Parts: sequence; structure tokens; C-alpha cells
Amino acid sequence: MKYNIALVPHNRQIFIDYAGQSLGAAHQNSYLIGEQSLPHITLCHFLAEPDQIPMIWQAIEAQQLQKTNLFIRLAFIRSKSYSGSVIEDGSWVSLIPNHLFELNHLHQNIAKIIKHPTNAAWAHYDPHLTLFNTKDLAGYQAIATPTVINPPFEEHFSLVLGTSDAVGQLTSILYPSNVTT
Repeated sequence: MKYNIALVPHNRQIFIDYAGQSLGAAHQNSYLIGEQSLPHITLCHFLAEPDQIPMIWQAIEAQQLQKTNLFIRLAFIRSKSYSGSVIEDGSWVSLIPNHLFELNHLHQNIAKIIKHPTNAAWAHYDPHLTLFNTKDLAGYQAIATPTVINPPFEEHFSLVLGTSDAVGQLTSILYPSNVTT
């Protein structure tokens, strides 16, 4: 199964509403945050057997990473095409956080636990909160340049371990047990 160690906002609904009000609701392709796709900032995607997950969470607890509670400011929106072909692979529309030093440090601590991550950008960690992806060229061009969000989103985020789907959506939270989907 595919899993995700990520940071989730305490108030997820503000991000879901924002994605739904933007071009995402009308133009999304295979990814749109909502009830089946929880807003998050990925720290690590990985494959594991279900019986390995409790041990991974215990390792997170041993380093006290589960106590992570960051107040993150997201003030920029970015649209990025990974292959250069907007029509073929689509463009991913994301919010960009501040606190890059803290996020990179947390990412490196997770790297000590997860030895074989599946996210391709592991060596070049790029923290972001994906809102949706699109293959709509007109929609992509409308948001292709970095845009300042005013007022910015400011929210507390907590560390979780959950299940992930093929396109990287966080579909459920397994740990900690007091955080629900």
C-alpha cells in the first residue's frame, strides 16, 4: 500500500473551500482536495505493508516528531507542470508555505525513518499544499504565474501518517488516532 507522512491543517475546510472556489472545481483532472483528498503538505510518500505502519509510527514517536505543531503561512499560489507538457500531464496548482527551514528539517528527520521514499523529489524537497491538478490549458494559463494571496492563509499544521492514492492524495489518517479524516 502507499502511505504518506504529512502535515495537515487543523482547519481543513478553508483550503477545501478555496480550491472549490478557484478553477479547481471546474477544471480539475485527477486531484482536487475535499472529503476524499485531505489538504496536506507531504513530507514523505512510501510503500509499506500494513503491519509495518505501527512500527513506523513508533519510530516517529521515539523522535517526538508526532508533537510537531507548526503555524504555517501560505501566501503564494503556484502552477507547475512537471513534464513541460500541460495537456499531456497537466499542471499542479499549489499553495506555497513559509517556514521552509523548519519543513526541510522535519523532512530530513522523516528521511531517517523512511529509507525508500517513493516521491521523486526526495533529494530536492519542495514543500507545497496541492489544491488540484488540471489539463485545461486556458485555466492553466490564467494561473501559471506565481500569485500573492492576500490575505494569506495562516493555520496550525500537525504531523500525521495516512494512506495515499496513486496521484498522492492523502485519503485517510491512520496516526495519530486523535486526528480524524
